[in-house]
Amino acid sequence: MSTIVVIVLNSRLLLAGLTKLASGRSSLRPVVKTAVSYPLARKGRTGLTLATFALVVFIITLVSMFSTLFVGNVEQAIVDQSGGYDIVARASIPRPGANFDADFRAALVSSKIAYYSAFNGSIAVIALPTGKLVSYPVFGVREAFAAQNAFPFFSLLPRFETSKEAWEALAADSCLAIFDGGIQDLGPVAGDRLDIVNAAGPCRTFTVAGVLRESLVTGMFVSDAVASEAFSAQAPLGFLFKVSSGESPNEVNRLLERDFTAYGMDATVFRAFIEDILQVNVSFIRILESFLALGLVVGLAGLGVVTMRNVAERKNEIGTLRAIGFRRSMISKYLLIETSFVSLLGIGVGMLLGIAFAYFMLQRFPTGPETPFVVPWSDLITFAAVAYLAGLLATVPPSRGAARLPPAQALRSIE
Repeated sequence: MSTIVVIVLNSRLLLAGLTKLASGRSSLRPVVKTAVSYPLARKGRTGLTLATFALVVFIITLVSMFSTLFVGNVEQAIVDQSGGYDIVARASIPRPGANFDADFRAALVSSKIAYYSAFNGSIAVIALPTGKLVSYPVFGVREAFAAQNAFPFFSLLPRFETSKEAWEALAADSCLAIFDGGIQDLGPVAGDRLDIVNAAGPCRTFTVAGVLRESLVTGMFVSDAVASEAFSAQAPLGFLFKVSSGESPNEVNRLLERDFTAYGMDATVFRAFIEDILQVNVSFIRILESFLALGLVVGLAGLGVVTMRNVAERKNEIGTLRAIGFRRSMISKYLLIETSFVSLLGIGVGMLLGIAFAYFMLQRFPTGPETPFVVPWSDLITFAAVAYLAGLLATVPPSRGAARLPPAQALRSIE
């Protein structure tokens, strides 16, 4: 709204600039100056109209920007959430004392898997600085996991230069813990110290070594020894699998659930799951865009009704213009330029503000250092063109009617 106020209050500068642009054609200059002067002379009405159009276009632009971010960020989302693995699985039937490694080697599906990670699991209670107690899954991490995984971090203790160093330190330091990205909703960040209570009641203090960007595998990751000793973790509850080159993740996913029915294994392919989630989001956004675009078209078409009212109210003005030398074509251009000025200015302001706000949001809440800032120009220009043409077509009939009005008849009108 403040942008609209600034534009309206500086209307003289805007009028001078547009008049200068039209100075190349002597017949067009008086038409442009007259067409722009009328809406700028009525600042309240023009400001309200501009604000309405700009607000709708602003929302459409934001929705389009976020839609593009979802669509164009599929690969990055897969990297963030999968950590280089293809399949994530959970065991719904705990088997304390079971030797999963031996069971895996005996399974037929093992030949189709390059490597895997199995996690002992339990539940702990986190005492947040606010005093709130939150139940949170705990997973024990084996030493081999540090070399296998490629999970990127959202935040990391300064003393760790790489994510591998953080995972290796986890195995050596019993007071370190790494959390999934969902912990950010609760407040803790890298460097915070949290009191963690196990099922038996004893409390231990852990330092948050880092926060991952992934949020599909919810949990607090500690060393395998700490998970077993401090949290009585049952082996195993969580799994990550890397499919061998040339194998189909979907087929391997099916075979894992078949071969490990004793564990009640529920497996999910990362790519398929993430693509499904993003597709649902994009579909919802497309529906929202359509409704917003329809509202913009209807609003701009309403300019035709406003123009019809203006023609009826300004018959004397139109007659005076005809009497001082304005031709019929100039009257038509005069009304069309007036409508175009208001609609295009509202569309332009809304679009620019939407892009600027989307850029600010991406910088303020980054989804990752590799996230590109992409403006969906084709979608935005299509929306703007359709909306503008709808308003222009609605304005043509009253504009042509006003151009045909004889000067004498218009000057006799006292409406």
